Amino acid sequence: MRDYLCRQLELINIDASEKQITSLMTFFNEIEAWNKKINLVRAERFEIVDKHFVDTLLALNEFRSYCKGYKNCRIADVGAGAGFPSIPLAIFMEDCSFYLIERSGKRAAFLSYVVGILGLKNRVFVLNSELKDVSETFDIVTFRAFRQLDEFISEIFSITDENGVIIAYKARRKVIEDDLKNTKKNCSFNFSHKIIDIGNRQKTENKNYDERNLLILKKTN
Repeated sequence: MRDYLCRQLELINIDASEKQITSLMTFFNEIEAWNKKINLVRAERFEIVDKHFVDTLLALNEFRSYCKGYKNCRIADVGAGAGFPSIPLAIFMEDCSFYLIERSGKRAAFLSYVVGILGLKNRVFVLNSELKDVSETFDIVTFRAFRQLDEFISEIFSITDENGVIIAYKARRKVIEDDLKNTKKNCSFNFSHKIIDIGNRQKTENKNYDERNLLILKKTN
């Protein structure tokens, strides 16, 4: 599996050190072990690499680029679940702090365990909490496979710093545009948006993946 992971990272132009590969593999092995007990992800073996590790790291350059605009960048992962995208990003982004917001006690316990064995406790923190109960704010807020945007837009912006951005992993562009239309119609404040196609980066080993985009949101006056 290590060789497969390395090939997939090479195909999406991710330059990983031996230490980073080892950390990713440790994370992978713990997901497999815990998945039997608490159903962290609906995938097995190679699918975990493709649908979660590769998918997360497709956006690594965007995260690095946005983080350059903040001193001691703080990133929150809402609904962190099994640790995607936060754990792989944290492995590669050593100058940033990550805050994993997860309401499930069992998943939060898994995340805390993984953070410990990966040696990330000094800059990756698990918040076992509902989003609405988080009082801190962050430079970047991200999420994957969470709720429809119009269901929690106010909550997600409430934990985003005044000059911060939201980076959301999304699927089809048409669905994103419809979601944005509904959200802006019912929203009490203004925000700008940008859609970045990252799907064209994931044609790994002759596989065709579903459409994949990043949605970037920023509050405006």
